[in-house]
Amino acid sequence: MNKIIRTLLLLTFMAGYGHMQAQDVMVISKTNGKDVRFNANNVDSVFYESVYSLPYSNALNGEQGNFSVLNKTMPAGFASVWKGDSRYACMKASGYANSEKHATESWLISPKVGLLNTTSATLTFEHAGKYFQDITQEVSVYVRGDNGVWEKQTINAFPTNFSFVKATIDLSKYLGQAVEVAFVYTSTSASAGTWEVKNVSITGSSNPSTNPDTPPTGVNGYVEVPFITDTQRAKEELKYIQHSFNYGGKEVRSYEMLYDTTLKMAYWVAYPLCAFYTKKNGERTNAWGYDPKLPESKQSTMKKGLGHGYDRGHQIPSADRLVTEESNNQTFYYTNMTPQLSGLNQKTWQKLEAALRSKYMPTTDTLYVVTGAMPTTAENTTITYMKDNKGVDIAIPKYYFKAICALNRTTGEAKTLAFKIDHKATNDNYMNYVISVAELERLTGFTFFPSIDPKYKKSTSW
Repeated sequence: MNKIIRTLLLLTFMAGYGHMQAQDVMVISKTNGKDVRFNANNVDSVFYESVYSLPYSNALNGEQGNFSVLNKTMPAGFASVWKGDSRYACMKASGYANSEKHATESWLISPKVGLLNTTSATLTFEHAGKYFQDITQEVSVYVRGDNGVWEKQTINAFPTNFSFVKATIDLSKYLGQAVEVAFVYTSTSASAGTWEVKNVSITGSSNPSTNPDTPPTGVNGYVEVPFITDTQRAKEELKYIQHSFNYGGKEVRSYEMLYDTTLKMAYWVAYPLCAFYTKKNGERTNAWGYDPKLPESKQSTMKKGLGHGYDRGHQIPSADRLVTEESNNQTFYYTNMTPQLSGLNQKTWQKLEAALRSKYMPTTDTLYVVTGAMPTTAENTTITYMKDNKGVDIAIPKYYFKAICALNRTTGEAKTLAFKIDHKATNDNYMNYVISVAELERLTGFTFFPSIDPKYKKSTSW
């Protein structure tokens, strides 16, 4: 079984950016025996996405498994173009029914597969087909990487009948990305062949046990994760940490962070935000504790609070993770805390956190968020410290920030906005602190939402 290395969950589409249009098609796909709905005009407008590690395989032996079906053109009376064929242990597509040939277009789409920790990647599958006028023109394979654009691939072997042949496609151009593979069947009133596909696999040059906490070195499948440079990776004190939680037997992605073990603070915490995560299935747990991903000696200790007018300030808020007790517990790890003035944490900062949930989150299917804290500025490079419960120095941030992004994965269009608030007591309007993501990048040195076109990072309005 393939190991899921990151997950998000399916959302009811909301009004606003990425919302459902009247002409959008709803498709029903069987997933783990349950019906799952998604928007056929924007397959990635779902927040339950799984990214599988290498090696990935799906035999398609009479059922689609974790693949989905997108019927772009389907005549009346058809339940689906792609169907499971248990007799021949494959998935089969045909536009021929009731002794007639019909015009169809149907996509059999794999889940996302992370091409990480490998120097090459190869897609392999077996297929058979008959009754085509020209099978090379009527069936095809497309691949989509982080840029959200489907690209047609070259199939190196085609069948001439119902005897299966093996085909391979080099995926090396997508290394470091999360890819989807689509088997695309088309037919017309003049030609409606039958295409059978099975034993799909994606392998790498070496397939080590994938560590989900391996820092990405460039654009990856996480829209919200800032670019992590080789220089940052080389610093022993910087740790890239990921957290997930169990929901219905699946590991669901919660958040990622870049943590400094010397300063005892995270520079940024990145996470997806949508109605699934904020659904109040429980109460705030106040489960203050150490992050299990790091030795306790590398973390601050804040069990008794900090005093001196400082709160244990969350970077990912507790209210952003109420779907399960485990997910809420994870927001109380000390790695997610910084010493934050009560006059900011409980005033303007709290208003901004609430606005992300009530104002910005409902405008898109998934809001991608990066919350961060900076210990220095260009004008003041001296780091200020205070003591934790054990007398260990922890850095006090000079300012806090949030960067948000809404992404249309079909078109690549994005909306972004950022907020930068100096670390001082204030109860004024959070909108007074709006800046562009491009400006925040200049100030912090981080590259936010690296998969989107930089032109979308210049806005100061939503």
